[in-house]
Amino acid sequence: MYKIHLLVLCSVFGLFGSFKAKAQKDIREESIYFLLTTRFFDGDTTNNAPTEWCSYIKGVNNPNITDPNDVTWKGDFKGLVQQLDYIKNMGFTAIWITPIEQNRSPLDYHGYHAWDFTKVDTRLESTGYTFKNLVDSVHAKGLKIFLDIVLNHAGRYGIKGRAEIKYNTDPTKNWGQDKNGAVLKDNPNWEYDGLTPNPDDGKIWSRANLAKMPAPYNQNLANYNWPSTENYVNTSSPLWYHHSGNGFAQGYDDTLNLYYRALAGDTPDLLTEGDSVRNYLYNAYKTFIDMGIDGLRLDAIKHMPKRDVLWFVDAFKKINPNLMIMGEVAQLRHELHSVEETNPHWYTWREGVGNSTNSGIAVFDFYALGTFHLFEKGESYSNVKNAARYDYLYADPSTNIMFIDNHDFGSNNDWNRRFGGSGENLAAALNFMFTWRGLPCVYYGTETQFKKGVFADIKSSADLEKSIDNTGRAYYGNEIANAPNHTVYKHLTKLNAMRNAIPALQKGDWRWDGSSNGNGVGFVRKFGASEVAVGLAKDGQVTFNFSRLTNGIYRDAVTGNEVTVSNGTLSFVVSPASAGVYVLNGTGIIGEKGTGYFQSTGSGGGGVPTTVSYNPQHPKAGQQVTVTYKGSLAGNSHVVMHYSFDSWTIGGINDINMTKNGSEWTVTVAVPATAKHEFVCVFNNGAGTWDNNNGIDYRTALDDGTSTIGIAQLYPANGAVAVWLGTSLGITFTENVKKGTGNILVYENGNLAQTIDVSSNVVSILANTVSIQSATFGAGKKVHIIIPNGVFTDDAGNTFTGINSNLEWTFTTNTNVGIDEAVTIDATIYPNPFSNGFILDVNKQTTPVNIQILDVLGKNITIQPEEIDGVLIFDMQQYPAGCYIVVLQVKGQTIRKKLIKQ
Repeated sequence: MYKIHLLVLCSVFGLFGSFKAKAQKDIREESIYFLLTTRFFDGDTTNNAPTEWCSYIKGVNNPNITDPNDVTWKGDFKGLVQQLDYIKNMGFTAIWITPIEQNRSPLDYHGYHAWDFTKVDTRLESTGYTFKNLVDSVHAKGLKIFLDIVLNHAGRYGIKGRAEIKYNTDPTKNWGQDKNGAVLKDNPNWEYDGLTPNPDDGKIWSRANLAKMPAPYNQNLANYNWPSTENYVNTSSPLWYHHSGNGFAQGYDDTLNLYYRALAGDTPDLLTEGDSVRNYLYNAYKTFIDMGIDGLRLDAIKHMPKRDVLWFVDAFKKINPNLMIMGEVAQLRHELHSVEETNPHWYTWREGVGNSTNSGIAVFDFYALGTFHLFEKGESYSNVKNAARYDYLYADPSTNIMFIDNHDFGSNNDWNRRFGGSGENLAAALNFMFTWRGLPCVYYGTETQFKKGVFADIKSSADLEKSIDNTGRAYYGNEIANAPNHTVYKHLTKLNAMRNAIPALQKGDWRWDGSSNGNGVGFVRKFGASEVAVGLAKDGQVTFNFSRLTNGIYRDAVTGNEVTVSNGTLSFVVSPASAGVYVLNGTGIIGEKGTGYFQSTGSGGGGVPTTVSYNPQHPKAGQQVTVTYKGSLAGNSHVVMHYSFDSWTIGGINDINMTKNGSEWTVTVAVPATAKHEFVCVFNNGAGTWDNNNGIDYRTALDDGTSTIGIAQLYPANGAVAVWLGTSLGITFTENVKKGTGNILVYENGNLAQTIDVSSNVVSILANTVSIQSATFGAGKKVHIIIPNGVFTDDAGNTFTGINSNLEWTFTTNTNVGIDEAVTIDATIYPNPFSNGFILDVNKQTTPVNIQILDVLGKNITIQPEEIDGVLIFDMQQYPAGCYIVVLQVKGQTIRKKLIKQ
């Protein structure tokens, strides 16, 4: 049997073991989800462990931590594997996780205090869930994995068995004593692993078996506990550590302190130019690279000379030339540092800035981050253009990593809090991040505004007694189940869908364009044949006017609106927190329509994008209904709702002033007791400007107490889509439809050509699609479909009315695409509908078989299948939802099968 398989089904059919992630040489195509493994999702409670600080510890009375499950080491690889679909369903293509090597410090859950670089920390792994299992699982989902590594420093105890920091234990302290209060001695039967307590003192983090300082320092232990010059500089190996000054950085504005002194008290600075350090770290990280990771994030490379950084980059890329490298060059300033070597752009060049080759390091864009405070402080959106002010200094700014916040830094001027602005302003910031140049990198929990506005990390010594759940590094697992219902989650999902489908948004050159007001930012991006005009709004409605575009048809990936550009100019209107993403020869809507903070309707040339919602969505007769309007008139000082019930002629015409609420207008009215079918409304500004939904009006069905699904489901704005299939018409609804009564009117070139009896001609061929099988239209004609009324029935027998729905579509017929559901062949398609691809089984005896996939316009979609054990796997993830046709040519016979991508 020939089999064409959907990639996502392979987890069901057990095929993932055969897959390998394809080499991806262009980092710009990725969107990254960043997480601390230990704080993300707990898949195995047996490897949970406290640390000396910030954890619940049995037997220790700490009123600041009252939950016995509140330990720092909580999430693990098993939990991450269990939640890969959660990340993938948001549309992210890559995952960045914090370091995995064995750590050892009083607060080491984050992975940046390494003790044994050659070993994966035991608190992350479980049976069947090693790091290699994680890498394979990530690849099986079609994702990539970036591993965070540390080259600059070790943890406070040094490097196990190679360069341990000598560390005397003060017997006057409880951690210097055994269970009986005596001086703690070494225990040859115990070895630190992060999980097993030393039986002598009962502590996982016991100081037993640590290298001890020699005389004279061991004669007064209280004076020489870590950290001090003696145990770090005077007694540590000069082949492994820098011995500059007292060993600890006195500032961050000069290369001496940055390169050769410890950046913190528990991070002894490694001699990265020395062979001992280089060989050790190279061999340690080679093990992880050989496991198949796709990229590395290099921590704190600002604290290393560029020559040392490049030595490691070159060495790692010899192992895997396709390895992607991201580097953190933290610069918490709004403007350039006077010492060029301390700026992020310095590390993007192999030698001098502007006169050498690209280093191959993609850096985190801290100067762009420095502009994002405007989204919390209510500043003009146009100020975000400052993000580009130093682009001319980078070797390739299109590879810069864009971020709003992370585990260390925030976007406000204090640099240290998670984003604390409104959901609308967060959406506006994300819109910019995902459509402008660079790679978007989103910190875990952003999708639900998790821990909004709190400190990214602990801020004082007093916080060591408190749970890190009070910080931005809190445990996230309890939020995951409900996260897909959050508005920001939905917004992110659509942003990812658009970016993943439009090459110009990933890799295109860009220029500012659109001539908007201060609340908007516009730009044009182009990559090869992919061209897109992007307009972004923040605090109010914005009209964009683009110029110098390539002529052709532009379709908005947000709303599906279509505009023909004939003189290089394009105009459209964007609602607050939404976007216009007009793609040359685009496919139309990408992702869900009207989801998140995106508008659901839009048009070019001064059109009116508008969102109207009702509470309750389907009010009953005699009930109050609150109408919320957010659209083209929202910026006016006066908005009036013009409304009626059932129809303008039946319910009478009413006007009522609305009340402004931020960027929205609201009003509450009573539904008359005599109303039966629907509420209909339009809006004006009291001065002659109207918003009537391009002549369709805004409507919602009334709940008559007998219908479980309402008439509002029939409106195009609420999800109904008509698709021309050549020999039949498919109309997809947001509710299941089986059949109905009434007529469908079909106009060809403006003339009534058919009146179709719905009761006999509408059948259910898919879960939520009705197909008018008898409707056969001539090629090249303008077809206008109207469903003026009727009663429809779903699969459960529930009915809902279509009175005055005026559901209508217009399109031009095309004979290049057809469908023949009546042909019986030895072939099976499944699943149908599908999410990312499909399976087609064809009997071998019918070969040779020629297979094509066409979109609804008859355009051939070129997909190169991957053959595994005789199975052809087609991946359609990059293509938008809608109808497709599979054309099979078997023994001279052409057979067409309809597919629906959800």
